[in-house]
Amino acid sequence: MAAAVSSGNVSHFALAGAHNFAAMSAAQPIHIATVNIRYDGNRDNPVPIPETGVINPPDSGGDPYREFPWAVRRSRLVDALLSTGDLDIIGFQEVLHNQILDLNELLGEDWNFVGVGRDDGKEAGEYSPIFYDHTRFEQLNYKSIWLSDHPDQPGSIGWDAGQTRIATLLTLKDGDGAVHVVNTHYDDRGVQARAQSSLLIRQAIKEFVNESESKGAPKNGPVLLFGDFTPEKSGGGPFNTT
Repeated sequence: MAAAVSSGNVSHFALAGAHNFAAMSAAQPIHIATVNIRYDGNRDNPVPIPETGVINPPDSGGDPYREFPWAVRRSRLVDALLSTGDLDIIGFQEVLHNQILDLNELLGEDWNFVGVGRDDGKEAGEYSPIFYDHTRFEQLNYKSIWLSDHPDQPGSIGWDAGQTRIATLLTLKDGDGAVHVVNTHYDDRGVQARAQSSLLIRQAIKEFVNESESKGAPKNGPVLLFGDFTPEKSGGGPFNTT
């Protein structure tokens, strides 16, 4: 799902799923991607990245839909993303701390990231991180919010959600302009939680952009909103962001 909408002087570009899009900033096109990487089921025993970067997959046992371990998927994922062409900003979902470290190593020294674990606001639980090419962008402002009635409380669970959910907000300087980036992962169980999360994020974007501009960020920069929205077939949920 992808949609471009606007609200006042703030433009939004919303993305879900695995995509590579070019959005426009005041300076030049911004190439962005978003993907749910699937959490590492072997996180308690992480496998170091070998010098070759690649670990061969185990026998699938004839099941074409078998999920390979993160240690097998990680280098192939990054190779696939980078093979799509120039990338400037990437949003990932379902990222555990060991996976953050792997992505940071595999993407290379041109990339920085922001984000925290949703369970404690540090390293526990899934991140919804934003990676960006720091050779192009300068970080101006950043925060994390929790999708609940207590958005500043790490680990809080909102409404009828089954789990803690988080959003990452980032302002980057791009030449003489700015771009505001938001990455999130909605709850897969709570219908009310998805609807309320969208309303919360709309307000949070407005406040965050105003805060960034009050700190000196160039005005009227685009907002890129992307993530895994667990969309419903009709109404509610992510549609409230528009």
